[in-house]
Amino acid sequence: MASRFLQVLLPATVVAFIAVGCGNRSFNPPSDEDMIRNFYAHEDAFNEITEILLNCPYGDIYPPFYPIGSATDSLCLSSLGNEKCTRLDSLLASVGGKRVYFKSRHTLWQIEHGDFSSIPPIEELPDTIVPSISIIYYSAGWSVGPSVDKQYAYRLAEDSTYAVDWELNDLIEFVRNDPDAPGGMASRHIKGDWYIELCYDK
Repeated sequence: MASRFLQVLLPATVVAFIAVGCGNRSFNPPSDEDMIRNFYAHEDAFNEITEILLNCPYGDIYPPFYPIGSATDSLCLSSLGNEKCTRLDSLLASVGGKRVYFKSRHTLWQIEHGDFSSIPPIEELPDTIVPSISIIYYSAGWSVGPSVDKQYAYRLAEDSTYAVDWELNDLIEFVRNDPDAPGGMASRHIKGDWYIELCYDK
């Protein structure tokens, strides 16, 4: 009888945790102004991160998730070399970045060929790319349930007229109060090709 009671109780407890714990999870991302001040305080470091990764022909995540999740991540590390990887680690620590997502020449090759499994030799990769780099600054949430990412984004030639001029953190409440919205994303221009982006998934 006790065993049967536990079998019923444990699933119910898990459901209650998901419904109450995840559904009401609170987030505390940094304000836009805090992130803008951080950008200007470390602007040279942000630009150096961009320069290093735009010269990495393979991969799309730095640092890779460990254990290394793909062959292209390994190629990214090997093409950068230990010295640049050490420098990137130092730069990310100085700007407060957690991880960087970027488009490499191999990423563009995959899109152009519709082939997401092959790894062509470096001489077959495109010579140029449209730079796209996201530096995760704040990330919170569950693999199942609400989540928030707030990041610095380098988007070459992006039309800044689509950026908003209000506090991005307000998007969380906007989406929470809209029963038909599964989530939302908004960006705010800093300067040049640099933006702040917030993504919220409820």
